[in-house]
Amino acid sequence: MNAVLLFAGGLLVAGALMALVQWRWSFGAQSPRDYAQTAPQFDLRQHLNGPMICEGVIYGPLGRVTSRFVADMAVRWTGNIGDMTEQ
Repeated sequence: MNAVLLFAGGLLVAGALMALVQWRWSFGAQSPRDYAQTAPQFDLRQHLNGPMICEGVIYGPLGRVTSRFVADMAVRWTGNIGDMTEQ
């Protein structure tokens, strides 16, 4: 019986530590106000225009990289409507 209680207590402590790590140091710890003072004006039509090569990463639930990708893209604008193509 003591082994079962020790095992259950260990699981509880491990779960609490994982929740603390995720809450304090992962993506969930970020908020928009962290970047409020440093956010420049962003004009989508200026930054996403013409041919470009895009590289990116996909993160898992704990903030670790699970996949990477590279894409050739092109964006054309007609007024406020953009047309993005990707290869």
